[in-house]
Amino acid sequence: MMMEQYSERQLVLNLDTLLNIMSMSSRDTASRMMRASRELYSHGPTHVVQKEVLLKRKDTVTSFVAFMMVDYPYRLRFLENLHISTGRLSGGDAEVLERFLLDSAQVMIVRQLTIDHAEQFFLSMAGLSGAFSLLHTLDSLTLNDIGRRAEGFLISLKSHLVSADLSMLLFYGDEFDDDNEDGNVTLNPILQLRNSQDTLGHLHVQRCNVFTDLETVYEERYPHILELSLTSDELPCTTHLARAFPNVHTLQFECEPRPWEQLGADLEVLHALRVTNEGQQTRFGMWTALRCVQGTLVDLYLLGLLCPVEQLHIDGPATYRSMLRPVIGVATPAYLSLTHFDADIVSESLFGRAGTHPQWLASVRALEIQCTLGFEIDPDEIDMPLVLDDLVEGIGRAQSVRSVGVTFFCFALAPRNAILLRGIPPHTRAPLNAAEQCLLDLDLDAYAERMRAAAPTLQTVAVSLRAHRTRPDASVMLGDASQYEEGAVERIPLRHGSAIA
Repeated sequence: MMMEQYSERQLVLNLDTLLNIMSMSSRDTASRMMRASRELYSHGPTHVVQKEVLLKRKDTVTSFVAFMMVDYPYRLRFLENLHISTGRLSGGDAEVLERFLLDSAQVMIVRQLTIDHAEQFFLSMAGLSGAFSLLHTLDSLTLNDIGRRAEGFLISLKSHLVSADLSMLLFYGDEFDDDNEDGNVTLNPILQLRNSQDTLGHLHVQRCNVFTDLETVYEERYPHILELSLTSDELPCTTHLARAFPNVHTLQFECEPRPWEQLGADLEVLHALRVTNEGQQTRFGMWTALRCVQGTLVDLYLLGLLCPVEQLHIDGPATYRSMLRPVIGVATPAYLSLTHFDADIVSESLFGRAGTHPQWLASVRALEIQCTLGFEIDPDEIDMPLVLDDLVEGIGRAQSVRSVGVTFFCFALAPRNAILLRGIPPHTRAPLNAAEQCLLDLDLDAYAERMRAAAPTLQTVAVSLRAHRTRPDASVMLGDASQYEEGAVERIPLRHGSAIA
């Protein structure tokens, strides 16, 4: 009798408890619970599609559409984040998906869309890009491998985007265009995203082209974009960016692959392009709110910025060290970062001749140098004691610097066939070269003190050593970082030497 009562109590399940279990379950488990209980059936879609829905395999497309069409259009309200990574679909699957979008796009509330291999995906069927362009509630869009079909989707998109992360096809040719239809491909986000001019606030683009013609005057304006990150396969035209994105305060720019390398080592040609960009800014206007800029030395030189920049991040290598002074001098940064440079960054190009005061560094209050030793220079040719001495002497002549951070990366100093694992017994390792031995013996505390003593204005110093073959990573910091208010540029170079952000 007691067993019968117990069994009956087991069959009485609390719906709230089951819903709580479903909310913590995987998508597959929630789907099985839907099928097992009529009461849970209507609640299931909330948990099955509320997170990112990933269509990775081509055979999932038709099952996805079939699931979304049950209790139509009830389940559509839960689909907010869709990620498609199928590549090119079969004609049948593409037709099912296209029909689903044509019938449902107007009532869907998808907020975030990601499409990998976008050009191949939209080549699945001629009308697929048009069907997806009917989505009108997207806030965020990530699109990879953009060619003509994917560009058509962007231009026709009904949504007003807030954030866009785009990647163009590196090479675009007939192999991506089975129908061989007429139509130009701009690969130009200024034109592709014109429907989002009044809403777009963040833009990251790889391999774009916005520099085809210096005389082109774009009418498009994106006033709300404050952070702009562009990788271009064309030489830069600064005014196109300044006019289209007038209120940018953070700019990350890089030419890749490097079109300027086709010009060879002719500095006169590179200088002529810089002068052209400077003249165009004088004629058409320049940025007025730019606060932070990052790029390689050559790319920043070619941009020819004429506006002040509070934070200037220059990436190496220093192929043309003579470009350092004009780039730094015009920008007049309060914070200067030099990253991925070899030992030759500690030279007259940066600090000038001994006994002089480098006027191009007169505005710099915070200096950060990250040396990747041996990256370009043969390690046997690096006179490490001289590099250390020259760095102290140079910083001593930079009279406005209050905070300095220096990091030495040592991994490139090791012979190419050296065993880098520290667990290997020392007697089996390749012997240290002179530069490595110097850094092994370096007293970081004493060196940081030398640096602080050399410059009367210097208040805080951080020195770090990384990826040495036989010495653990180490950092030291001298001075009180708390004297700088939150957000002060003087705090930035101290990141590697302390726990502060």
